[in-house]
This record gives sequence, C-alpha cells and structure tokens, in this order.
Amino acid sequence: MLAAGGLSVLAGQTEQLKLQTQKVQNQLAESKRAAQTRQQQQMDLQLVGQQLRQLTHLKSQQEAWVEMQSSLLDVIPGQGVRLQRLQVEAGRIDLQGHAAHVPAMSLVAQMLAERWGTPLHLQSVETGGAATGASAFSFAWQGQWSALDLGPGPSRKGQP
Repeated sequence: MLAAGGLSVLAGQTEQLKLQTQKVQNQLAESKRAAQTRQQQQMDLQLVGQQLRQLTHLKSQQEAWVEMQSSLLDVIPGQGVRLQRLQVEAGRIDLQGHAAHVPAMSLVAQMLAERWGTPLHLQSVETGGAATGASAFSFAWQGQWSALDLGPGPSRKGQP
C-alpha cells in the first residue's frame, strides 16, 4: 500500500513536470518566433533605409538636372550662343557649341559658372568659316558637377 501511495505521488509530480515542461517549451517557441519577427523587421528596416538613400540620391540628381536645364534656358537665349552638345559622365560636364563672338561665349560661360557654383574651363575654341555661314567660333567647355555623378551613393544637394 505504501508503494502504491508513493507511485501515486510520483505520477502526480511527473504530470506536473510534464505540464511545466510543456509551458517552458511553449514560452521558448514564442520567444523564438518573436526573435525571428524582430530579425525580419530589422532586415526590412535596413532595406527601407537603403531604398530611401537611393531615392534621395535620385531626387538630388533630378534636381541637379532641372537646375542645369533651367540655367541653360535662362542664360543662353539672346546671347548669340548655340549649344550643340551636352554630356555628363562621372560628375564631369562637357558642353560644346557655337558663338557669334568671343565676348558672348565668355559671358555665357561666366553666367553658367555663377549659377552652378562651379567654373567652366575652356577646352578648345576654333574659328568657323564665315563663307559657310557658320558661327564665328566653336567652343568646348568642361566643368565638375558632382550632383550629376551617376555613380552609387548620395550626392551633395545643391552642389553642382
């Protein structure tokens, strides 16, 4: 009888231990799910941050292009200068065109440099053939414009 009573007590304790074990296992599983959720949220947050940096970079480039176009449309008309070619590569801007006379060419370069906040360097100047009706001078300017750098990473807003 004593043995049966002892077995009954042990069976009760075993059942309690099983219940406690199940409870601890459930808590562990919930903790693992919460940790996985936090990890996924952190990865999602990093992705959103990366996308935000890329969009900010694109916005900065778009603003720089708008500023360049606005400057060209504001400065060039009526100055006797005709822009023929525009190229941007690795933060460098190359402009080629024709001018009726050197003072107009110099004035436009100075006005654009002031608006963009970066100097335009004269790369070449050639006289055109007056007999062919071409403009008196062909020119090529070059300058740095880091906001138009097409490489990865953020650029400096408002800086040419």
